[in-house]
Amino acid sequence: MAKSVEQDSIMLVMDRSDDNVKLISSTLKKAGYDVVLHSDADEIAHLADHSYPQLAIIDPSTPGLELSELLAALDPGIRVLIVADSGLLDDAPAWAFSKKVRVRLTKPVRRATLLGSVLKVASEPRYLTA
Repeated sequence: MAKSVEQDSIMLVMDRSDDNVKLISSTLKKAGYDVVLHSDADEIAHLADHSYPQLAIIDPSTPGLELSELLAALDPGIRVLIVADSGLLDDAPAWAFSKKVRVRLTKPVRRATLLGSVLKVASEPRYLTA
């Protein structure tokens, strides 16, 4: 099935119980983005067949998710923004420093910081070269 291109779509990959989900989602929706929340691998596989987000906002502590699996299922040009507790960012796994990860934000997230980071990442080219 062909992917549909949604220029202003953002995928949140976070635990639904996370308090930051509402803040992030509402901030991005007010800024005009289409926000889709995913919290498990089945939803992500479905996304790979049905949409084409420009940015994935990921909480690496979301249970059952491996970033490598997520990115393999999606377009290789997708940009990634990580939102995590400061302790997790301090001990971040190797993937957190890949070229796909454009921004790392510490919880709790401030609306202005989030929106500024999203706008910055959205203006960057989809693909980075060596």
